[in-house]
Amino acid sequence: MARTNQERKQAKMRRKSSGKFLTSFQVAEMLGLSGWALLVWRRQHKGPEFVRLGRNTIRYPKREFDAWLASLPRN
Repeated sequence: MARTNQERKQAKMRRKSSGKFLTSFQVAEMLGLSGWALLVWRRQHKGPEFVRLGRNTIRYPKREFDAWLASLPRN
């Protein structure tokens, strides 16, 4: 069964993730955002704390992400 590019990309991102950090794809998926929306948030200094590992690698420390998520107002 042939997989789409999106399915291959998702599988690759799941393999690369560790327990201490989340990928941009994982964070966007958890928040119900697109990757582009998350990029805009980073440029506007909004959203969860992230670290840049090299030129093209962004990771979100899981602890900081969980704390940021818990701090959001609930309706």
